[in-house]
Amino acid sequence: MPERLSTIVGRRRLCAAIRRAREDRDLTQQEVATEMEWSLSKLIRVESGAVGVSTTDLRALLALYTVTEPTVINDLMELARAGRRRPWWREYRAQMSTSTLGTLIDLEVVASRLQIFNPSILPGLFQTEQYARAVLGNMLPPPTPVELEARVSIRMRRQQEVLGRGSPPSILAVLDEAVLRRSTGDAATMGEQLDHLLSIAALPTVTIAILPFSAGVFQLAGPFFILSFPDDPDMVYVESSLSEHLLEGTDLIQDYRNAFSLIRDKSLCPEESADLIKRSADEFR
Repeated sequence: MPERLSTIVGRRRLCAAIRRAREDRDLTQQEVATEMEWSLSKLIRVESGAVGVSTTDLRALLALYTVTEPTVINDLMELARAGRRRPWWREYRAQMSTSTLGTLIDLEVVASRLQIFNPSILPGLFQTEQYARAVLGNMLPPPTPVELEARVSIRMRRQQEVLGRGSPPSILAVLDEAVLRRSTGDAATMGEQLDHLLSIAALPTVTIAILPFSAGVFQLAGPFFILSFPDDPDMVYVESSLSEHLLEGTDLIQDYRNAFSLIRDKSLCPEESADLIKRSADEFR
């Protein structure tokens, strides 16, 4: 059992485990709902992960399924508790651009590896506060001042939670050269941002590779993350200025892996990438 579980990961693992336990007993959802004196819709929501389950209800379910191994029960209880915790980002929910962002936040704090591609701007995990304010201030529809400050705060907190945790994930980020050249905010903002990018690249768990203009054109829709976990299948987070969505359990996951491998192979090595970042930073001074 991992030391730290996010709400979404805890809930997903738990719902998969209790669904398997029911199927192992050859019980239908209706039979379980009747025995538990639940509505059928409640059991469906619990098994789908749409809602959390209390430890009291979980104990009753496990007794019905004759799950008696203490270690298994304790692990499932921890999953139930994780699935019902209130995540820190909930206080910002009204100002978040999409509900998918909350799911991403829950997932990236427990990911063991992140593979990131961005062709236009720096990933949120690498942004300075001023750069983030410039990027988020230009989103569509334009945010209100309250929304903008909340979204900047979310971005800064995400960085602390992912990069500052005890065992940070391995991060490989491929960035198009255009990210370094395109002015976002004023020259001072860009210079500070690129210096910060170099400090991020120096972290032992982070590798940054630049896809140079000389690599040619790639038919990729836009930015994406591949999230890998110790005990769960990979997921892909795809974003644009207008929408965000998560992919899981689909053949598209492998397509994104293949696409990432292709652009990584065409990118500069970390040392050459750092040199290009330094030269780009100097141009904004």
